[in-house]
Amino acid sequence: MLEIRESTIARVEIGFTAGNNVDDDWYWFNWIEPERSFALGWHRDNDHPELGPTHVQINQSDSIVARKPVKPIEGHPGAMFHGRLEQPPRTLGAIEWDGDQAIGFGE
Repeated sequence: MLEIRESTIARVEIGFTAGNNVDDDWYWFNWIEPERSFALGWHRDNDHPELGPTHVQINQSDSIVARKPVKPIEGHPGAMFHGRLEQPPRTLGAIEWDGDQAIGFGE
């Protein structure tokens, strides 16, 4: 069973930027826990070409902890929303921690 660390306050922020074609459609889907200064986000952008078009990223205390490529979800922004909506519990449960500090993605 996955261990999900409790947080009393969390929010989801989602945004889309439409481009001239589907390869230019960017988005972010972020789970944010302000009390821990923690964020887990799925991003489609061109900021990290070595990861491909889509990646998931852990941030804590204004630092990037880890990034890894993930399978893109193509199509209408609603398809991305519904596809990503089920991923935070599983991904949050797989994050490795050292005390209150996230240290990376577990397997």
